[in-house]
Parts: sequence; C-alpha cells; structure tokens
Amino acid sequence: MPDAPELSTQVLDVRDLASWAVDAAAGNVTGTFNAMGDALPMATHLDVARQVAGHGGPVVGVDQRWLLDHGVQPWMGARSLPLWLPLPEYAGFSARNAGSARASGLVVRPLHETLADTLAWEIAAGADRPRQAGLSHNDERELLQELAS
Repeated sequence: MPDAPELSTQVLDVRDLASWAVDAAAGNVTGTFNAMGDALPMATHLDVARQVAGHGGPVVGVDQRWLLDHGVQPWMGARSLPLWLPLPEYAGFSARNAGSARASGLVVRPLHETLADTLAWEIAAGADRPRQAGLSHNDERELLQELAS
C-alpha cells in the first residue's frame, strides 16, 4: 500500500447507486449530486478488507514515488493499485461530501458487506483468472522482493 496516511478511499457499492438512481428517477429527483460512499482512511479500508478476507499477514507501506518508479500505476489498468491516487496531486478526490445524495435518498451499505460480497463473487468467478487491473500475484511478489533487497 502507498505510505500515505492522509490518503482516503470512497467506495460506493454499485447496487446502492443503481437503487438510488431508479428511486430518484421514479421520484423526479433532480439536481447535482456526489454519489459517494463514506470517506475512509486507506488504512481503515484495508483493515476492513483484511478482516473480511481473513488476512493476518503484514501490510507493507511503500513510498508513492517508489511505486511509480517501479511501474505501479495508480487507480486503474495493468500493474495498478485501484484505490490509490497519488498525493498531493489528487488530495481530496476520495473525500467528497455526499450529503446532498444522502438527503435525496442514497443509502450506502457498510463497507464490510460490499467487500464480503465482492470476495464471494471473485472466488466464484475464479480468483486466479487474468485481470484488466491490479497487481498479479507474481507482480506483488517481485515488488516485495525488490523492496526487501
């Protein structure tokens, strides 16, 4: 994980977004909204993910520049860390106020529920299948070995 304690995440389960969009359309709700989940520090988000997955191993914080220098991409794509946007360039990106969406009916399920359901889906789909984003097991191992040397 990037060693950036001030980095936040903001995840919205697509099921919650879809439900709210349908209800908002049916209720003729109009306006401009930030439809977002709760802003959480990256470390908190990863703690929840580790609990859901039963992970007890170490979490390694790495300087953002080191990640970029070693070909790890932020946000999306091959060799990426999907929840990471470099700081300070993207400070505040995942810390937006969703109060207007909540006031208009957006209900956000707890992060642990989204992560548990996503993990179950991943396992059912085949956890070792090729991905369009993220780090492969081999990429992660190689990066950790290089970091340790």
